[in-house]
Amino acid sequence: MQPQRDQHDSNADGYFIHPWTGPVVDTARILRWISSCEQSHGSECAMPTNLSFSEAFRGLHLFHLIDLETNCPVEKTSLVKYVALSSVWGALSNFRLTKANRTALLKPGSLQTVFSMLPNTIKDAVVLTRRLRYQYLWINALCLLQNDAEDLKLGVNVIDLIYEELG
Repeated sequence: MQPQRDQHDSNADGYFIHPWTGPVVDTARILRWISSCEQSHGSECAMPTNLSFSEAFRGLHLFHLIDLETNCPVEKTSLVKYVALSSVWGALSNFRLTKANRTALLKPGSLQTVFSMLPNTIKDAVVLTRRLRYQYLWINALCLLQNDAEDLKLGVNVIDLIYEELG
């Protein structure tokens, strides 16, 4: 495979080869890409600061995010910077946010309690989000009530905005 030049990274190590096969993600490179994007694109890629929560996420009353400082899902009604994981669920039944466990999961430290039950994809996303120095992470399995038809409907209706409005 031929190296491809990352057009937003002027550093010599801005080259990358697909697919990534290294054992560890180069977070320094990702942070440079984020910085370059913020500097080059400015407000084009930034979360809109002129919108209220209800304008940014039409129809949502609140937004579950995983707070990696308090190690639990939190309910936000204001715009904050976050990272989102887009993934396909496997055939196995994995741990997820439900009406039954919601109250327990909203307690600080709950993520540590259930961490071993999470799929590796989610564990990796938590670790990477911390390394990228973001406080909040959105993952559909833990941020939408999976057994609440109304919450799922509202979430699915704004799923494009959840990924688009990343701060």
